[in-house]
Amino acid sequence: MTKILHLHVKKKYWRQVRDGSKVEEYRRFNLKLLKRLLIGYDFIHYHLGYTSKKQKERTMIFKWNGFYDAKIKHEIFGNRYAHVFVIPLKEQLKIGDFL
Repeated sequence: MTKILHLHVKKKYWRQVRDGSKVEEYRRFNLKLLKRLLIGYDFIHYHLGYTSKKQKERTMIFKWNGFYDAKIKHEIFGNRYAHVFVIPLKEQLKIGDFL
């Protein structure tokens, strides 16, 4: 069975990934997410907001390449350092490659 990690993001970050200026997704460290990430996945579905299955143009698909933790300073965390999970978004797939 194929395991898919669904990530829903704001338009600003979705466009940065689409344009290639953002190659990693950051999620604040918490135990619930750690348990989910440790399962391992086959693919990441990177959604612009909350999309329906019919809105395929608002979803990018990436091959799962694991994750690691780091401490970063970012505007979304109030320009303070935060412990986060870093999820690389390296290998984008076409819809046809996935199905």
